[in-house]
Amino acid sequence: MAVRLGYDQMLLAKVAESLARAVVQDMRRSVKERHGLASVEPLHAGVFTAVQRFCIDAQRRLVAQLVQAGRLSALGEVVAGIAHEIKNPLHALAGTAEIIDPLIPIDADERRLWEIHRKEIARLSRICERFLSFARPGPSELVPLDLRRVAERLVELIQAEAGQKQIRLILDVSADPVTVRA
Repeated sequence: MAVRLGYDQMLLAKVAESLARAVVQDMRRSVKERHGLASVEPLHAGVFTAVQRFCIDAQRRLVAQLVQAGRLSALGEVVAGIAHEIKNPLHALAGTAEIIDPLIPIDADERRLWEIHRKEIARLSRICERFLSFARPGPSELVPLDLRRVAERLVELIQAEAGQKQIRLILDVSADPVTVRA
């Protein structure tokens, strides 16, 4: 199976390769200076070959880890999408269950099955929520937000639809900022 590396993965692979070359060159230079040799190839060829092999193996492992991380990221997005799609009908089922619940007498034979039904809806909802929590970004930073600007933007967004329905919108906001951290 061919795996395409993304730009960030290719960049990291190139950095790892450059680092491996720099380490080998630095070691050669250090040995030459320390021992006053013109060339280290005949003397230490085996050592440098081993170091080069180690660096190349490290680079390959890094690329494999990057590919695996990319696959896991894509899998997480797919799982979150599926969980979201499952959660929508679950909300409808839970809403219907709330309406029907008082209609089934507590002492009715069907009540036990009905309770199982409600518990399973709640269990599936919790499972979906756990899947979605993996895809959610971390906590966001709170910044000052002027609610007047939010109201103005909201009016801009619904102005056209309101006009089509002969609804006139009037925005009456304070002249002073109404700031919250959001």
